[in-house]
Amino acid sequence: MNSDNFTMELLCCESTILNEINHKECKQKDIALTYYLCMASSEEIDWGKINKAIIERWSRSGLNYIKTEAWKWHEKKIRQQELKSLLNNCIDDDEVILYERELGKKEVKSDGS
Repeated sequence: MNSDNFTMELLCCESTILNEINHKECKQKDIALTYYLCMASSEEIDWGKINKAIIERWSRSGLNYIKTEAWKWHEKKIRQQELKSLLNNCIDDDEVILYERELGKKEVKSDGS
């Protein structure tokens, strides 16, 4: 199966994130990832209800942190799609691209290495 045609979407977003918010073992970073998945979902979501639950557990600054981290996931996804599109047009099929965002470097290796 070609990964270009594969799409994943979180279902029951609202109940999933509210459940995670209520579980004390879930940290803000965990909620941020789920928040991002909810943003990417086609489901209708009551953001006011979710944001209120986050504020009740952590505070308004906690909500701001979660939203900021969720947007980082979103921006990373966009950059990965743009990079993949650019690279598909300029590299051979036998090359593998390793992209390390944190280090800000790009390394190209052949499959044989």
